[in-house]
Parts: sequence; C-alpha cells; structure tokens
Amino acid sequence: MKRREISALDLLEESSHLLRALPVSAIAYDFIGTLPFVLGLLFFSYDMSRGAFAQEHVGFGSFGLALLFIWMNVWQSLFAAKVRHELDGTARQPGLRRLVVLQSVVQPSGLVAIPAAALITLPLAAGYAFYQNVNCMEPEDNIRDACRKAVRAAAASPKQSWTLLGLLLVLGLVLFANLAVGIFLLAKLVNSFFGIQSAFTRSPAAVFNTTYVAIVGGLTYVLLDPLVKTAYTLRCFYEASRTSGADLRAALKRPALLALLLLAPLSSQAQTAVPTQQLDSAIDQVIHRPAYSWRLPRRNAASQVDVVDRFLRTLARWYRSIEEWIHGLFRNNEQPDRSTGGQPASSALRFAAIGICLLLAAVAGVMAARLWSQREAKVPVVESQAVASPFNLGDESLAAEQLPEEEWLQLGRVQSDYRKAVRAFYMAALANLGRRDLIRLAKSKTNREYEKELARRARGAPHVIPAFAESARIYERTWYGDHPADAATLEQLDASLERIRADA
Repeated sequence: MKRREISALDLLEESSHLLRALPVSAIAYDFIGTLPFVLGLLFFSYDMSRGAFAQEHVGFGSFGLALLFIWMNVWQSLFAAKVRHELDGTARQPGLRRLVVLQSVVQPSGLVAIPAAALITLPLAAGYAFYQNVNCMEPEDNIRDACRKAVRAAAASPKQSWTLLGLLLVLGLVLFANLAVGIFLLAKLVNSFFGIQSAFTRSPAAVFNTTYVAIVGGLTYVLLDPLVKTAYTLRCFYEASRTSGADLRAALKRPALLALLLLAPLSSQAQTAVPTQQLDSAIDQVIHRPAYSWRLPRRNAASQVDVVDRFLRTLARWYRSIEEWIHGLFRNNEQPDRSTGGQPASSALRFAAIGICLLLAAVAGVMAARLWSQREAKVPVVESQAVASPFNLGDESLAAEQLPEEEWLQLGRVQSDYRKAVRAFYMAALANLGRRDLIRLAKSKTNREYEKELARRARGAPHVIPAFAESARIYERTWYGDHPADAATLEQLDASLERIRADA
C-alpha cells in the first residue's frame, strides 16, 4: 500500500504550530546565528559601496563575513536539532566540531549553486532543499554520508518541494511588504505625535532607497528563517520516517494515544468497569495543551455576555460607593456635643476636606488660565522693511557662490518672511566656508556631503563642524520640514555663524 504524501500546505501549517510550541530559548538559537550575519552583511555592503577606504580593509571584512556565515549555519543547525527533539525525544545532538566542519565545507557552495539553479529553474527546488537539509537533518559520521542523505531527501516528493518553496516565497513577499509599510507609517506617527523628522517625512520616496530595501529584506530573512528551518526539518523527519517509523514512535509517546492503548485491554473484560474518570481527565489535559487548543471552538456568546455583565455590575457598584461617600461628606447625622456646645469632630473634618478640595480646584484653575494665556501669547514680530532684490530666495536654483557672505546676511536681515531669512543665513554660512576653501560649493551636494568634507578639511577648526551641522539641521527643518521660523530661529543661526567665523 502506497503511503499518502502530506501536502505542502499541511506541512507549512504543522510547522507553524510546531514553531509556536517550541520554547523561546530554542527560537533564540536561530536569531543568535542569523542576526549577526545579516547585520554584518548590511554593514559590509554599505562600506564597500560608499566607504572612502573600502579597498584597504576589503580582505579583513570578507574574512569576518565568512566567519559570520559559518556562525549562522552552525546555530541554525542547533535550532533544527531543537525542533527534531520536539518531534522525537530520541534525536541525536550534533557534535560541535563535526558540525562546524560540515557547515564550512558544504554551505559556502550554496552561494553559487542556488543562483545558478535559479537561472536554470528546473533544479531550483531540489537545490534549495539540499542546502536546507544539510542544516536540518540528523548529523552523520562523515560529510559524504550527510550529503548523500541530504540529496535523497531533496529529490523526494518534488511536487511538495516546489509547492513549499512557492508558499515560502509568497510569505516572504507579504512579510517584506508589511515591514516596509509598517516602518514607513511608524515614522509618520512619530513625526505627528513628537515632531521628530526623518528621511520618510522629508521625502516619501525614501522607501525606494536601496539601503532601506536591503534593511527590510534582511529583517524579513531574520523573521522568516525559523519557519523555513522548521518546515524543512519536518519534511526531512517525514521522509526519514518512511523507513524508520520515527513518526509512529513519536505518536506513541503522546499521552492521549498511550492512555487509549493502555485502557483498551481493560474494556475487553466484562467483569471490570472502564475507569471513565481517569480517561476523561487524560483527554482533557491533552486537548487543553497549546498544541491542540487552537482546534477547539470559540466560547459561546452567552459566556461572553456574562463576563460583560459582571464587569458592568462591578463598575456600577464602584460608582454607588463613590456616590455614597460624597453624600456622606454633606450629611450630618451626629448630634452636637451638649457638654461643650460645639460641633462634632466629624463635621470639622468634613468641612476641612471640602475646603481643601475647593483650594485645589482654585489652584488648578489658576494654572490652567496661565497655560492658556501663554499659549495665546504671540511671538513679538520684528519690524522690517522689505527691499527690492534681484535674488528670489524662494528660487531652488540659487547657489551660495552667487553672492558674498555679507550680502547674504543683509538679504536675510531685511526679509519679512522668516523662512526665506533662514535660507539667506544658511547661504551665508556656505559662502563663508567656500571662501575659506573648507568646502567646494556645488548645487548637487547635500548637507551630509558638506559635513563629510568638513570632517576631512576642517580638522584645525574644531568649532566649525558642530556649528555648521546645527545650521544645516535648522535649515532642513525650516525649509524642507514643517517647523515654523521666528526671530529666535534667526538668532540661533546668527550664533552658529559667529562660531564658524571665530575659527577663521
């Protein structure tokens, strides 16, 4: 009789439930290995593409990245061993030295073999499954036996292999899109609530930046890899069970099945009653485990209504208690002390409490009035007269080299529009630095490029770099952001410009 092959969708579903049943310490094995490699890969790629001294340390960086790659595969194999132990408690633990040698010899070839298989297309699923199986299968005594066993498991069930690879690809794309959109929306929310600017708030097109795409791709790989390793570990487990019967041994260890097998002979004896309470207790304990409780139906609406009703009754009881306490403050049921002719002590305490409450309410009202008056207060407007100028400060094509520093400052001081005045002050700072050959002015350069250029040329002027960085931040927030400009903003820019001049 031919054994029925489990579908890829069922395999992926069972993998997700198995992953949820694992302890957090087991899942941390995968993150400990994957996260350092992804961070190292992102840093290496950024440094090699934009670093000024990349050629000097390309060898050391490549060697470090290779070590992180082996580190990742070793920890992923240890995570797969935890998954196998959850499936079958008799699974062997891999030896660390043998595991390092196996991953160092086999896995690097996958960096070339998997892209080549993707170009050919036909062997892609089997090739990808082979390198996953090397991580996920039980350890062997030598590398040849491990590779032979991984090849047999990769070649088995090609339909399941292709379907599983397609489902994982779809899950990866969905996770990638969710992370990209989620990070973008989080930056927008932070800007809305706290006023913190970022690259996404200045230009929404930053989501198409290659660095951002690489970061989101690396984060997607880190989060999806535990599910991938669990799925291929489960696939190898079922494939090995065709000859070893490991799945049947694992099933016999389940408490529910074991209880049924132990209690079945008792039911065949007519003179002995079946211990139904013990059987019900064993079944109830099993079905309430996290691995099986997700299959149980949701609680009916009546129980939920009871919970809501009890909650509302509790709120009503608290409200009545507070109401009775407030009424008790104004109720006078005690008789005055005839011997002294005065009021009872409880009345004095009650009037004192009322007086304190009124005093606190008055203080709160005064504070609210002050805060409201400060909010309504307007910033004093500096009177200035606009003069005709051949330069339009709102024109994006203006360049700092078109006017000397003093003329930019004069244009800024006579402007009635603070936003344009901020731009004039910033142009004056650029003109000053360009005149001193600390930077080379160009329309295509960004503020970040100017800061890097200052870091190389202005080492003898320590106050220039932070002063220009402050001016650039103020200019970006005002000209490209939503921050309003006022007289205080101009004073801050003027102070930064004075610090730049001081190091001349």
